[in-house]
Amino acid sequence: MPKKKQRRKSRSASIFVPVSALLILIITVYGVSVFTKANVIEVNGASKYSVEEIVTASGFVRGDNLLFMDTRTAERNIQTILPYISEVSIVTELPDTIRMNVTESTALATLRYRNAVLVIDSSARIVEIVAYEEFQTKGLIEIRGFTPTGADLGSRLRADQVDESQLRYLRDMLAAVEREGFEDIVTYIDVSNIVNITFDYTDRFRIILDSPNNIRQNMSTLTEAVEKLKEEITPGVAGTIRRSDVRSDWKWSEDR
Repeated sequence: MPKKKQRRKSRSASIFVPVSALLILIITVYGVSVFTKANVIEVNGASKYSVEEIVTASGFVRGDNLLFMDTRTAERNIQTILPYISEVSIVTELPDTIRMNVTESTALATLRYRNAVLVIDSSARIVEIVAYEEFQTKGLIEIRGFTPTGADLGSRLRADQVDESQLRYLRDMLAAVEREGFEDIVTYIDVSNIVNITFDYTDRFRIILDSPNNIRQNMSTLTEAVEKLKEEITPGVAGTIRRSDVRSDWKWSEDR
């Protein structure tokens, strides 16, 4: 008889311990969750969009529990709904704060796609899609010689496999233009032939780069090269300046 009682006690103990542990866990989680509700939502780096627009796009609302927030999905939502936001990082800070740090991009160039004009930033990311008949240039750079395979607002341009290198060099050119501050002195970029990437410079010179692999370096030395070549260029005369990476020089030829 004592042995039976002992076995009953053992079985009761084996049930009671995990149940108690579960109850303690539930109570702890509930207690913590009560004090981890989002009462403060901060947005840093925004100028094109309001704080309210960004918070709404994230899907978060005040009172949400910080412990169960899907920040990755919220970041993707913001970039999809608000295409001028190129980067976003969301962090939660206990006990009650959500902090959103965003980086907004600038419209840099345009290209034709079917019956629309795509407005893109320096990473070839589509920030606007405008009907062709409604489009106004806004002083943006015209991209020539490239046709994307798709156009999704908030996403980067896509290309067929055979055109991947063309798209890569286009992105390199856009990044170099922004980095060197050429946004207002370049009106078009032609990437139809990647071993002769062509663009205009100050509405006077046509620049040709014969090696797409050195775009960053060549664009960084362009201004200095043009100033040196002006010593042999008749004032006011337009022409072509070609960069040869084989000869490591810049050559001038007058338009005829």
